[in-house]
Amino acid sequence: MQGPQGAQGPQGVQGPVGLTGSTGPQGVQGFIGSTGPEGAQGVQGPTGPVGPQGIQGPTGDTGARGTQGPQGMQGPQGIQGPQGIQGPQGIQGPQGIQGPVGPTGGTGTQGIQGPIGPTGNTGPQGIQGPIGPTGGTGAQGIQGPIGPTGDTGPQGIQGPVGPTGGTGAQGIQGPIGPTGNTGPQGIQGPIGPTGDTGVQGIQGPIGPTGNTGPQGIQGPIGPAGPQGMQGPIGPTGTGTQGIQGPTGATGATGATGPSSGNNTYIETGSLGTINAGISYNQGGGNNEAFAALVFDCGSDKVVTEVAAYITQVGARTGAFQMAILIPRNNGQAEVIAVTNTASSISGGIFVIPLTTSVMLRGNTSYYLAVYNQVNAAIIGGFTAGASIGGDAPPINFRAQNLPGFRVGQSISTGDTSQRLSPWLYAC
Repeated sequence: MQGPQGAQGPQGVQGPVGLTGSTGPQGVQGFIGSTGPEGAQGVQGPTGPVGPQGIQGPTGDTGARGTQGPQGMQGPQGIQGPQGIQGPQGIQGPQGIQGPVGPTGGTGTQGIQGPIGPTGNTGPQGIQGPIGPTGGTGAQGIQGPIGPTGDTGPQGIQGPVGPTGGTGAQGIQGPIGPTGNTGPQGIQGPIGPTGDTGVQGIQGPIGPTGNTGPQGIQGPIGPAGPQGMQGPIGPTGTGTQGIQGPTGATGATGATGPSSGNNTYIETGSLGTINAGISYNQGGGNNEAFAALVFDCGSDKVVTEVAAYITQVGARTGAFQMAILIPRNNGQAEVIAVTNTASSISGGIFVIPLTTSVMLRGNTSYYLAVYNQVNAAIIGGFTAGASIGGDAPPINFRAQNLPGFRVGQSISTGDTSQRLSPWLYAC
């Protein structure tokens, strides 16, 4: 058994380091002797030359394990000597039987560490002793510096989607951002249904005449149309007075001609037939005109003005115009003469001159028409039945959505729903 550890002696003076001798042959391993007292640290001598590698000797028999002697006192730290030449690797002996652990002796004072001896051969792995009790946790050490960030690992598999959270409270509306650039023109949507007809607006001024377009290719000659009206009489020529010829003989008296009668005007009816009023939006129409058929079996006549009978002036100001049309078939009529457009009206018989005089042929049907856009104004007229069967031009008609009258304009005569004729007079 191991005896108690003796008291540590005083630090001895380190002796000088001797010269390293040449390596001898490997001897047989002897018994482990008791540890002697550590000598004083000697002065480190110079490094000797490296000796040649010795021949490895044969493996000796493993000796019996001796008893472990008491631990000697630790000597003072000696001066490190020069590195010796490493000897040849000895043959490893067999693992000895581990003796019992003796009681721990008292800790002596820290001696000076002696020089580190050469590393011995590694012995066989001893049998592991029992694990001692876990010591107390030491104090927290100072945290070392943070190491560099490692490479990003591969993308992990996405976890399952969590349940939807409850809707948060309405946030405060942010400020309105700047207006973005205008986007490209969108595709035109379908045309919506026609809305209700709005209130008749005030007629705008007549725009300037557009530039004359290029001459189109002449189309094929159509069938001969009906005989047109005679144009206005041209201006009197201004030729020089010719030489007066000799006086001719007196001719025979001619026969008496027919009486001219009342052949200088034409009207839709007499003033005494007025029994109704025609408003500017009669029947809920918009931008509308009313016309009535006239006929005279007399001779041709030239007319220069048209008159209407105003029974109520209303707002008094607004577009007011009259015109003369000729039926082209049982559903269309063409404007052949127009008056100037008046911007205000007065009550009673209201006359407007034609822009150009026009000759009306005898035994020919015409329409006298009026376009009234004076708010709340009423024109005198009378009720009259529409033609039945559609084989003749209608007695009267209404036309809507007109900008006014112009020569050459074609107007539909198909709306006979109102059965009202305005009193109009052309002379």
